[in-house]
Amino acid sequence: MVFDENWITFTLRYVVDFKSRPTTKSNLSEKTLTVINASNSKIEVASTAFKINAFPK
Repeated sequence: MVFDENWITFTLRYVVDFKSRPTTKSNLSEKTLTVINASNSKIEVASTAFKINAFPK
């Protein structure tokens, strides 16, 4: 787990046959998003914060 000002990055290592790696990665991602969506807003996916220094004229 790595923290910075806008994100928490999780690294997950799993042992799987190389042929099923893309499918396994997709399944893990889908299940993770399902759990996040079922958390009743206790966990949310956010985007990067932007600081606007000047407005175009």
